[in-house]
Amino acid sequence: MRVTRNIFWVSFAILGVGIGISTALYWLVHDSIRNEAQLKFERQASDAHHKIEARIRSYIDIMYGLGALFRTSSSIDRAQFHRYVTGLDLPRRFPGFGAINYAEQVPGEARAHFEQKVRKDTSLDPGGYPQFRIKPPGERRAYHVLSYQEPM
Repeated sequence: MRVTRNIFWVSFAILGVGIGISTALYWLVHDSIRNEAQLKFERQASDAHHKIEARIRSYIDIMYGLGALFRTSSSIDRAQFHRYVTGLDLPRRFPGFGAINYAEQVPGEARAHFEQKVRKDTSLDPGGYPQFRIKPPGERRAYHVLSYQEPM
């Protein structure tokens, strides 16, 4: 009876030690997996951050380039704007841009002259733009007119 009792306690002790070791190993593996997942997440988040930052910086560079284009001459025509934007190869190099446009501020007293100038612009379309009118209609002190847009 004493041997049976000793075997019981030894078995119980072995079971307790096994459970303790198993629990310790479980937490060790659990922490290891969690730390590895956290590091992987942080690495991916950092990579995504750098890619987004680089993409935004390149789009800002396009806007600076566009500003430089308009500072190179007192008058940029529709064909020059078209060649500039076409040269950027937006669909392949800058897929975030659906179009690039330029809005010009036109004083109210220059409205008729501006509309006539656009109607007669044949630099891109040989027929010009005979139906061009500043919208919405009405007299104002100044207008902000979307003058160029690529692609049209």
